[in-house]
Amino acid sequence: MRSFRTIFFRFIGLFGGAQRDVALREELEAHVQAHVEDGQRAGLSPDDARRQARVALYGVGRTTDAYRDRRGFPMIEALMRDARYGLRTLVKAPAFSLAAILILALGIGANTAIFSVVNAVILRPLPFADSSRIMRLWHTPPASFPNAGNGRRIFVLSPANYLDWEAQNHVFDKMAL
Repeated sequence: MRSFRTIFFRFIGLFGGAQRDVALREELEAHVQAHVEDGQRAGLSPDDARRQARVALYGVGRTTDAYRDRRGFPMIEALMRDARYGLRTLVKAPAFSLAAILILALGIGANTAIFSVVNAVILRPLPFADSSRIMRLWHTPPASFPNAGNGRRIFVLSPANYLDWEAQNHVFDKMAL
């Protein structure tokens, strides 16, 4: 139950930060002033009393930062500050903004297109029931034509040879080119 309460109050702390900062500053200043008055009653000079009061409160800035960290979600607040700063920067330079948006769009589009092709061709299995029975056919020139392929021994099928082989096929269930 305690963690839910903590999260609830941190969530509430995300809103109205400026008002809470003013209230915190006033409260800390009241504490410093109370310590200063105690120091002056003890016989310290006003400057020494103020210095000793700040030391006793571990530094006003450090206390303020510690309170802010406990008040909300620092990571979300930093992300929101960065987003606001980024938007202000983009609004100030519209040409740069347009160029950045176009470059991002092209990059994302190219990545999507390349991944779609790679996924369809390489990553996914072939859309056949028994893909281990798929055969690849190729053409080898007869020995009487030794220089026909410039040293290559295997050729892909030409469309004419494929049509002839498909017409004379009695071994394979289906053939595709």
